[in-house]
Amino acid sequence: MLNTVKVPKQFEPIFQKAQDYVAKFFSAKKEDPSNGTIEVFGERYVLVRAASMSVDFFETIAGLYEKEGKQAAENIARQLLFDIAHAIGKQDARNFHQKMHLQDPIERLSIGPVHFAHTGWAFVDIFPESSPTPDEDYYLIYDHPYSFESAAWHAAGKSSEFPVCIMNAGYSSGWCEESFGLGLVATEIMCQAKGDHACRFIMAPPSRMEEHIAAYMRKESELAKRISKYEVPGFFKRKEAEEALRESEQRFRNVFDFARDIIFTVDLDMRYTSLNPAFERVSGWPCAEWLGKSFLDVVHPDDLSMVTKIFQEGLKGEIPPPFELRMRKKSGDYFDAEFTVAPLTREGKLVGFIGVGREVTERKRAEEKIRKLNDELAAKVQELLAAQEELVRKEKLALLGQVADTVGHELRNPLGVMNNAVYFLQTVLVDADETTREYLGIIKDEIADAERIVSDLLDAVRTKPPHPEIVEVAELMQQVLRKCDIPPSVAVRVEIPETIPAIRVDPAQMHQVFWNLVTNGVEAMPDGGTLEIRADENPAAKTVTVRIKDSGCGIPQEDQAKLFQPMFTTKTRRIGLGLVVVKKLTQANGGSVGMESEAGKGSTFSVTLPGGGRP
Repeated sequence: MLNTVKVPKQFEPIFQKAQDYVAKFFSAKKEDPSNGTIEVFGERYVLVRAASMSVDFFETIAGLYEKEGKQAAENIARQLLFDIAHAIGKQDARNFHQKMHLQDPIERLSIGPVHFAHTGWAFVDIFPESSPTPDEDYYLIYDHPYSFESAAWHAAGKSSEFPVCIMNAGYSSGWCEESFGLGLVATEIMCQAKGDHACRFIMAPPSRMEEHIAAYMRKESELAKRISKYEVPGFFKRKEAEEALRESEQRFRNVFDFARDIIFTVDLDMRYTSLNPAFERVSGWPCAEWLGKSFLDVVHPDDLSMVTKIFQEGLKGEIPPPFELRMRKKSGDYFDAEFTVAPLTREGKLVGFIGVGREVTERKRAEEKIRKLNDELAAKVQELLAAQEELVRKEKLALLGQVADTVGHELRNPLGVMNNAVYFLQTVLVDADETTREYLGIIKDEIADAERIVSDLLDAVRTKPPHPEIVEVAELMQQVLRKCDIPPSVAVRVEIPETIPAIRVDPAQMHQVFWNLVTNGVEAMPDGGTLEIRADENPAAKTVTVRIKDSGCGIPQEDQAKLFQPMFTTKTRRIGLGLVVVKKLTQANGGSVGMESEAGKGSTFSVTLPGGGRP
């Protein structure tokens, strides 16, 4: 009958045999306090207090490594205990196998849990789903109902946030590894010391451990909530980590000492904690002289606020962007430097910053020289382009003026004849059918459009300079409105305060500007609407702005940028050259034109002109 281990039914015969072997082994036990010896099967043993290798051990390590922080100390303790127990487990297994002449891997493994019980480590309860095969599929899941480690924590009246049965995991995996000749580790996923109902372990090859734990958590979804802060150990992991750390530190030291760039570290008060030889080579200051002094003490006074702000952002957890500053040499001169800094942390806590910088004085001088040369070159190019454009513009305007005069003269005569012919036909065909009269009206409107285009063309290409006069805005607008043909369906509202200053413009040219804008506004409302005209003063800029707003359908956003292009056409109306003339004449008079429009809500054209004083 098995009383030192609990296993699935199919394994009971093997473990019964193992129980007999171990019982025979431990029956040959001798204690001789007078010589301070305990012997089992002819070999000396020692008794160790359970708490010394568990809760007390953790407290000792925590004290030794308190400067490293609680988490680091706990990690060190766990690694040491696992490594020690794993090594002991391997050696105990090897010794027992040799003494008992065991060759079969399953027999060797089965001895382990029984031996575990006889030596006081824990009772082992192996689960039925275990599959201890001597290959990569090895899988063992088991409980230690009476683990000496969790018992020690309970006896001390303490609890833990992480599984504490580390030596149990190390010893059992060491024994099984030696038995099968297969690399194995054990991980405690639940522990009575942290409030779980059992001390539960999974043993497997290291490469498969996370896979097995994940599968178990999927299978036992309720228990998965309790599985936390476990660790998949590595044999002598700390030693390997320390060696890797030493190699890393040596590499860093090589870079630190031989780098051409300045490398430094500072604490949270921006005091230097380390400086590489490049600092001395660039600045002339001995590194030892600056240890403990502030980084700010060598920064140019004009750059202090910028640097302070950058480090303050770093204290908030933000990664500072690369920056440039001027630093003082021992000689008193300043050099330009480009720096990149990054946070230094220990156990997730910010403890300072590490920075890399390089002198860029010569580069800055070269960049400044290139910038000045580029600016000078760009200015010369702009002068040449402007001169060329002006020459081309004058040549084009002269040619266009000649063409426009010729075309205008050639077109106006036939257009006049056509207009008279239409008038004659409308007179003699007063009794004609509605369709005939409609077509005659369309022809007359098209002739009027053609005459306006010819007139706009001539205005657009002729370069007649303005003759400014002092003009009253209200009077000018009244003249324009009398000239415009506004249908009864369009209501006109004029709001020009009496306090609006006069404007200094060419009256004939601005008359044409406002006539074009009013005419465009009326044409935008074929079914009627409201035309609003108002004027505002900007005393600070000494300007007057006249706004002409219609309640038409508005101009789509995609068409607005094209409004002042020649012969621009929307889906519903042709603008022609009217706005080109408006813009040209307004600018010639020292003003500017603006436009706002929203689909379905009409358009507003604004003309801003220089004021000429109070009336």
